[in-house]
Amino acid sequence: MTVEEHSRSRKRRQRRPGVEPVGLPRQTPPERELLTDWAKAHAQRRSSATLRQLAGAARLDLVEPLAEKLLLAGWATLDEEHRAGRWWLQFLNWRDLPTLQQALGLRNRQERDDVRASLDDALAGLARQGPEEMRLAAEATVKGRLTPQRQAARLELLQALASWRASERRGLQRDFALHARPHTKAISDMEWTWLRGHFDLEAWGIEPLAHTLWIAGSACLHFGAAALHLAGLPFVGLPQKHFGQLSAVDGVQRHWLIENRTSFERQAAQCPPSVLLAWLPGRPSTGWCEAWLHLLRRAPMPVLVSADTDPAGVEIALAAGSLCDSLGVAWQAHAMEPHRLTSGRPLPLNDYDRQAIARLQARDDLPPALVSLVEAMAAGGVKHEQEAWL
Repeated sequence: MTVEEHSRSRKRRQRRPGVEPVGLPRQTPPERELLTDWAKAHAQRRSSATLRQLAGAARLDLVEPLAEKLLLAGWATLDEEHRAGRWWLQFLNWRDLPTLQQALGLRNRQERDDVRASLDDALAGLARQGPEEMRLAAEATVKGRLTPQRQAARLELLQALASWRASERRGLQRDFALHARPHTKAISDMEWTWLRGHFDLEAWGIEPLAHTLWIAGSACLHFGAAALHLAGLPFVGLPQKHFGQLSAVDGVQRHWLIENRTSFERQAAQCPPSVLLAWLPGRPSTGWCEAWLHLLRRAPMPVLVSADTDPAGVEIALAAGSLCDSLGVAWQAHAMEPHRLTSGRPLPLNDYDRQAIARLQARDDLPPALVSLVEAMAAGGVKHEQEAWL
């Protein structure tokens, strides 16, 4: 029988005297998942608000029935308050949380502390034995107040990096990923960012995948004694770094930059003679810009720039145009006329678009053609994507 302790403050605690928690109460699978979420933390007392937050909207109706089952099985006592004619759950108090965690397959506080101490010791060993970069990364991991799972993941990467260096290996990022983990994509983007923040990976023998500049046309590119004839090829992607070795370009009278990849491939199949076509990947990286400038220096011919007829597309065209301006090469927007907004199915402007239009209208360096496009977008409240016509 449940014993209720009342007080003058209209509060009570429910408990089961003489009942020791042995075995888990009968639960549905969703209740088991919810109980596991409740028991992960090591707090002995959980408020009703916390229990409901962990349940979320999808499991909210399980909170009180599960709390009642835990009370009846002797795993918890319940603090309740009488309001609006009924008793409301205020707090759930665990009676033997370590045993409950063990029954659920969770680590208890002591086990978790032991795991953390073991991880700290391993990281300290790396800090003592490794070079300065390793020491700083290991110390940051110890001090970062990470979960044991994240701390273990970083330790795994640091140990893999140490063994990679010790064996004097060199390779691409995916080679290192396969060295550290079971498959080549097992290191997340966030983990790569963390590694790059602490290590000069190229100095540690880990090269990024080659970033490419995609081009098409009938030109001939010379790299010292070697020559690459584009005629007959649909399009080709060259490592951006390789353009630093470009010595000459023949057969180009005009360049054409196209933002949309579908449009680039479509136009590559019908590229006019003497036009060197290149894919402009949105807001390009520094490496792409450097490669493109190497190409433009070797063939300083006028440039056409085609992007979406939306505010972002105008900003992208202006950024590409600024590269041309830096070398004194003439450029102009192409296939970005205001009438494009009325073809097919235009899209409505969103808040970001309107903010971008305001920024563009405040500039005094817009070419007249792009001024007309921005005004048309602002007046019509629409934008469009270039693959609809290009």
